Amino acid sequence: MVIGNDLYQMLKSVFYSSQSILDNYYFKHEGEYTVHGLKNAYPVYSVISKYPNEDYYQVIQIDNKRFLQEKRQRAIIGIATRGKSDRE
Repeated sequence: MVIGNDLYQMLKSVFYSSQSILDNYYFKHEGEYTVHGLKNAYPVYSVISKYPNEDYYQVIQIDNKRFLQEKRQRAIIGIATRGKSDRE
């Protein structure tokens, strides 16, 4: 699959805190697409699953578990940090 730069940048920003989701795919800058009327060429990226033979839903379930674990860890760290700053 090929995606444009806007979607690529959005995916990177949305899933920045949970890199494990993006880790399931290879992203490669393939080149640029020239659009008539635009000054600059538009970057495009190929997206390839690292697990092409695995059940998609199994991979998503694994990602969801990782995401929830990371979210819980961030919450625990946040609570511990807030408690520490309240005592100081």
